[in-house]
Amino acid sequence: MPVDGRFRDYYWKLRTFLATKAAILDEEHDGYSFPEDDESAYYTHHLEGCLIFSDGTRLIFEFELALDENYEVIERIYFYGYYDQQGERVFQYDNAPNHPHLKTYPHHIHKGPRPKEGKDEAFDTDLTPANFIAVVSKIHNILSRRGSDP
Repeated sequence: MPVDGRFRDYYWKLRTFLATKAAILDEEHDGYSFPEDDESAYYTHHLEGCLIFSDGTRLIFEFELALDENYEVIERIYFYGYYDQQGERVFQYDNAPNHPHLKTYPHHIHKGPRPKEGKDEAFDTDLTPANFIAVVSKIHNILSRRGSDP
C-alpha cells in the first residue's frame, strides 16, 4: 500500500489536468464518469471511467497504477478507447501483450472502427508514454483542429 501518498497525488494530478480541459468536456452528460475521490487510486491502484467531450465523442479508460524502478507512478496496464458520436472506435491505445511483432511492444494503437471480420490490426504507438494525460491531450488537439474546441 502506498503509505507515502504517491497514488493519491497522481489522482489529483489527473483531476487538476481535467480542470484545465473543462471547456472541451461535458461533465453534465449522464455517461460522464471519473472517480469522485482518490480512494480508488489509493486503495485499489485502479482508475476507470468515461469522459464525454463537448462534440459528443467519448473516451473510455481503465488503468492500473504502479511504481516504476524510480518509485514514480506509472499507468502499468491500460486501455484508452476513443469513440465518435455514433459509438464507432476512432482509436484505441492499450498494452495487452498480444502484438509482439511491433517495435513498441507491448504498447500499441488500433486505428479506426473494429473490423466486423478478421483481426484488429495494431500499429506502433505514437504516444510515449501512452497515458491518461497524453491521450486526453491528443483528443484536445483533434477537437481543436476540427473547431470543436470552444
